[in-house]
Amino acid sequence: MQTLRFQAPPYPTFITGGKATFPRNHKHFHHSLPVFDLLYVRSGTLFLTEGNNRYSIYPGEYIIFTPNVEHYGHRVCEEETEFYWIHFDTETKAEWTNQEATEWREIIHKEASYTTPASYTLHLPKHGRYPADQQLERLIDQLLLQHESKDPMERMKEQQTFQQFLIWTQQAALHIPNAAQLKAEELIRYIEEHYDQQLEIREIAKELALHPDYLTRVMKQATGVTPNEYLTQYRLTRAKQLLSTTEWTIAEVSTQVGIQDHAYFSRLFKRKEGRTPKEYRRFVQSTS
Repeated sequence: MQTLRFQAPPYPTFITGGKATFPRNHKHFHHSLPVFDLLYVRSGTLFLTEGNNRYSIYPGEYIIFTPNVEHYGHRVCEEETEFYWIHFDTETKAEWTNQEATEWREIIHKEASYTTPASYTLHLPKHGRYPADQQLERLIDQLLLQHESKDPMERMKEQQTFQQFLIWTQQAALHIPNAAQLKAEELIRYIEEHYDQQLEIREIAKELALHPDYLTRVMKQATGVTPNEYLTQYRLTRAKQLLSTTEWTIAEVSTQVGIQDHAYFSRLFKRKEGRTPKEYRRFVQSTS
């Protein structure tokens, strides 16, 4: 995995940022900036190219684009897509490397002395995923509010908030979740491994030896949706992948993603995606 490696302090400097929404059928414009550009997707999917590499950035994922290298959308958004964008730069040398850090002790570059501060070597994945937790978005929203504030004291806090965001990003790369995130991720793994079966929250809770209400609560706190809503989203995501990459019939796709009622599958797909499965397949074929 490619990671952005740099030493801190000084930490990278936040420059500006914002939130954007692309409507369905919109494609990201050609873009080249003299600073790093981080995109974090809240909903929908961005299909972007940098150099010879193509990326699909799904909800909960982020990507960091390199300064002075053009990136652009190679495919239109299949649904309304909401994302944050953050521009930042580094004072110290930053380089792309295939070396990853796997635990916190690898981050410490040099311990502090009586006259010099401790220094750290951060390794931020180019394309990564944040653990399911709504606190991240609250942190980004706080950063953007501080940036837009007319109060000088609030503006002065934005670099501190951005440092928290960078530490959060490094923590996500090291996969160190808290207790609630662990339970939510355990539930997510179970759903993603068994989505093609008949699933009920009580049966899942029994398998995980947890109370159904507790599972629903931690899932809602972590992802903003209930287990059933996540299951539906995941099934439709898998269905879209199958419609895009196979010639299976709609009934076969429906069965493969765990929905035995094929008519219900078509109605659900139409309600959530704005197109029937057949229309979606034709749309993907016409834009690929």
